[in-house]
Amino acid sequence: TITGSVMAGSLVSSGGVDAFFNIGVSDGASLSVVGNVTGSDTFYDITDSTFTAGGTFVSTNDSIGVSGGGKAQLAGLSGSGVSLDVADNSSSLEIGTLGGVAAGSLTIDPTVMVTAAGSFQAPNIVVAGTLAVAAGGTLTLNGALGGSGTISINSGGDLIVENAYSSSQPATAPTITLEGSNDALTIYGSALSGTTFVPQIAGLTGSDVIDYEGTVTSAVYVSTGTDIGTLTLSNGSTVAVLT
Repeated sequence: TITGSVMAGSLVSSGGVDAFFNIGVSDGASLSVVGNVTGSDTFYDITDSTFTAGGTFVSTNDSIGVSGGGKAQLAGLSGSGVSLDVADNSSSLEIGTLGGVAAGSLTIDPTVMVTAAGSFQAPNIVVAGTLAVAAGGTLTLNGALGGSGTISINSGGDLIVENAYSSSQPATAPTITLEGSNDALTIYGSALSGTTFVPQIAGLTGSDVIDYEGTVTSAVYVSTGTDIGTLTLSNGSTVAVLT
């Protein structure tokens, strides 16, 4: 556990079989790494403190939890099995270096591109840059999804969108594009604004799947233009509207 201030040029950490290596930063402390942070099976617990990675956070089954007014900033992110968790409305995690992100958010800055599999959860998830689900991987976004960026699902990937925090859904959300083939988009009712799924969906082909996690007895698609339309899912009444 770090309770003061630590600065390093780079950081390498590794857990073991069935065990995580824990790095705790608490009580107003700071951990600042100028270069890359590379690890596997490591849990970074940032409570009422700051964690800064000036390079890329390269993950293999690593986790970052931010709580109690803590702040984490990663200049970049790559790897697989990564778990990012902003636990409350006073904490934040930023991927990028612009700074000034809102409390209660997990934010991907404009011009930043992240390819990942794992889970991101926060009261608000803001994708202002580009987020890609790794080919063949699964990425869960748990929180109110907003931002003006883009999300792509690479071949064989599965994007799961839910909002267990019950945060208000923003009026603007990133476009979700299904790339390649055999992609899946899984949507929970908690991710809707009323009955509307705010993100627009693009690139859907016959090999792709949209999986709505709820009871649906009918689906009606209405074309509104070339390769553009509205899909209404119903169970007696309207359950979800996707565009």
